[in-house]
Amino acid sequence: MDGAEKLSQDLDILKAMVEELANYLDSDVLYWPMYKASYPQMTLGGYFMRQHRLQHLSYLLADADQSALEQYVNQFKEMTFDKKAQLMKKGLRELEARANQWDQHLREYWDSEVIEKEFYKTDAEIRTMISDLIFELEVDLSQVDKSLLIKIDSLDHELKANWQDGDFIWPEEWIPAYGKDDYWWLYGIPRVASSN
Repeated sequence: MDGAEKLSQDLDILKAMVEELANYLDSDVLYWPMYKASYPQMTLGGYFMRQHRLQHLSYLLADADQSALEQYVNQFKEMTFDKKAQLMKKGLRELEARANQWDQHLREYWDSEVIEKEFYKTDAEIRTMISDLIFELEVDLSQVDKSLLIKIDSLDHELKANWQDGDFIWPEEWIPAYGKDDYWWLYGIPRVASSN
């Protein structure tokens, strides 16, 4: 599947997430099962990651799909307009869960003899969701648990110390959505500690 096809799939998933949004926000569940088994679980991080790249790469979509994207994004805004506290609470819970998940994946890398690029391409979504959650929720970092911010910083520092610069790991068509300065973890691969 090329970048444009994956983007089209992202649009279908985004639509499904908007349809599930009201129930998701009213629940205590962080990872909401979707009605299609092939879809990922609904989370705000998953939604924001897809929204980010769809909006930045909308020119790759057909005209009808561009209109649909605008409609879904507007629906999301309308549905969350008076639910900012709920949105922030759930978003911060996910931010902590994603940081722990990212930590666990990095531990596995450092314990490995070989790091498979294909696995990393999928795992890198977690770090991307962390970034997109902070940005899209307009998180006031002064209100985030300092230990969580320190943890994310520490994980970034550790990854940079064990990093092999390289090509963009996702479809080439997506590069305009992911500048290297802001999304550096998408340009290369971790290297195992023994190869330092």
